[in-house]
Amino acid sequence: MSSENRIAIFVDTENLTGWVKQHGIVRLIEEIGQTGHLFVRKAYGCWEQGNLQVQQQVLNRCGFELVHTFHPVGGKNSADIRITIDVMETVLCHDFETIVLATGDSDFSPLFRRLNQLGKHIIGAGPHSPLSDSVASICQKYIYTDVPPYATPKPAKPVKPLRQPTNGTSSNSEMVRALKLVTRGIEALGGKPSCSALKNWMSKGQSGFNEKKLGYKRFNDFLRDIDGLSVTESENGTWFASWKKGYAPAISAAPAAVATPAPAPHPPEKPEATTEDYQRILRKKSWCFVSPQVIETCAECMRTLPPYQRSLIADAIWEQTEAKLERTEAQKAVELFTKANLLQSHDNTAEVAAVNIEFSCTLKPYSNEEILRRIDRCMLMRLLTALEATSYEFNFECFEPLLHSVWNRENFDSLYEDVATELLDVCVAPTEDASAGNPAA
Repeated sequence: MSSENRIAIFVDTENLTGWVKQHGIVRLIEEIGQTGHLFVRKAYGCWEQGNLQVQQQVLNRCGFELVHTFHPVGGKNSADIRITIDVMETVLCHDFETIVLATGDSDFSPLFRRLNQLGKHIIGAGPHSPLSDSVASICQKYIYTDVPPYATPKPAKPVKPLRQPTNGTSSNSEMVRALKLVTRGIEALGGKPSCSALKNWMSKGQSGFNEKKLGYKRFNDFLRDIDGLSVTESENGTWFASWKKGYAPAISAAPAAVATPAPAPHPPEKPEATTEDYQRILRKKSWCFVSPQVIETCAECMRTLPPYQRSLIADAIWEQTEAKLERTEAQKAVELFTKANLLQSHDNTAEVAAVNIEFSCTLKPYSNEEILRRIDRCMLMRLLTALEATSYEFNFECFEPLLHSVWNRENFDSLYEDVATELLDVCVAPTEDASAGNPAA
């Protein structure tokens, strides 16, 4: 590429906060700068948000103009609109050969395609996502921000050895209980449960199991040190626990059943999930992301509306707000109401089913706060279900930015326990009484 190549780079900071925080933008600038002159550097976001304020120093050092995207109406996706306007103005009014778009939002797919039609040299940057799948082929280069060297892996931490007991009898009794729980849990869950399902089963009720009390940082490390227990990973990244062939677990003498930790650390675990990872996983499970303000506005509108068929509710809300909300935002809010079981029917079920038409619905009589909390509960249940097929563990700090309501840690832990227990009951119930013949709830 000629040294006279004029480059403009646009960064959707709100969708790449983790990457910017890990100085991925610095490495991107260093590489792109070798191909031409970076005349335009713009980063977009609502800089009043706490999670973006800490990114400003990195972006300032890299010479970025920080474009504040003020939201006059709650939930408006004004950052996307502003980026699109600035990119097209740069392309049509100035002589730039290369456009760099750093984002993880699939809404930008049409912009990538339009730049390609205009004959521009496009460099995309973002995580593996529906956007990268759809536009990577039309980019001269697509830089994945979730793989090295653009993603900085967290340094591996040494695995804790077994806690040195001050009272041997107390330590032995705790280990005996833990091994009994492992044995009973594997048997109750069919002989080869996933490690996450086994941990949920062991933590249920009054057992008080916690691997950290035994000196382990991770549950899988605890399982690996049990003599005769095999911990294996499936092709889709899920970890399973089962007894080795021909091995009969002995739980009468706990210390003999647990091997002494090897001096060498276990192989490093896969990187912990980020908020962006959770968003990507939830999108694959058809989850819609919309702001709490939009949800509350739609809920208030529905309280003033007569019963509508579900497919018509979003249009009715849009008209009621005099188009202050985008129609797609209203549609997403209604979708979340449906997923969280917040709609109630006002038709005779048998009659409606007989003529194959939709139910007329209204919103259940919950407060706005309760609506947000029920949507959070539904989102948590969907995420925990999806994580079973990945190597990621649940992390509250990564999940918290996605929550619609404000939760203190104690209340959220209670919510997590309820959701995990419900999922476990759904998983275990068929094996406990397969002949009961009860219809599914």
